[in-house]
Amino acid sequence: ACLGVVCLAVARFVVPVVPRTQARTMQAAKPREVLTHRDLLRLNFGVFVLHLIQVSLFVVVPALLAKVGGLDARDLWKVYLPVILVSFVLMVPVVFVAEKRRAHRGALRASVAGLVLVCALLPAASHGFYTLAIALTGFFVAFNVLEALQPSLVSRVAPQAYKGLALGFYNTAQAAGLFAGGALGGWLAGHSGASAVFIGAAILSAVWLAVTWALRPLA
Repeated sequence: ACLGVVCLAVARFVVPVVPRTQARTMQAAKPREVLTHRDLLRLNFGVFVLHLIQVSLFVVVPALLAKVGGLDARDLWKVYLPVILVSFVLMVPVVFVAEKRRAHRGALRASVAGLVLVCALLPAASHGFYTLAIALTGFFVAFNVLEALQPSLVSRVAPQAYKGLALGFYNTAQAAGLFAGGALGGWLAGHSGASAVFIGAAILSAVWLAVTWALRPLA
């Protein structure tokens, strides 16, 4: 009973009264406005290509690592773990500088350009264990930066009325890229080998770079 009295007193004399404000009318999100927004389409294309490339590469990379490194499938984590850790450490300052200086567009372009370079070098790098591991580290630096920057850009680019819908379409494009990467990577590997997968990834990255170059500066 005493606790109830104390709570009532606090509510009466301590908690401030918040004035009522007229609720703003929420504008309905229209799918057409999201699907025809050029910068959002560029970002959706980007996440589609990014995850397509990731999955297609890992259709062939595990077998290559086992071959050139003499590793069993159970030992591949000994490569993946250091690659992921090093790439994460290298990614953090890039994202930090991009956020601090509002250089999202420049960091995005540089990361996609890095992806083009890494994928173009993979056919040669895949013949040696250490060169392949270094190339994978470069790939994941670019991948991690893009994974961090692109959702942030979607939120910044999308008009306030349909940010949620824009992120929904973005996530759908990402899932479609995962599916397409497995299908395309498997088809290329089956018909032309691992080098065709790497060359295809480089070509798609170059197309993405051209698409991304037209991204408008943030306001």
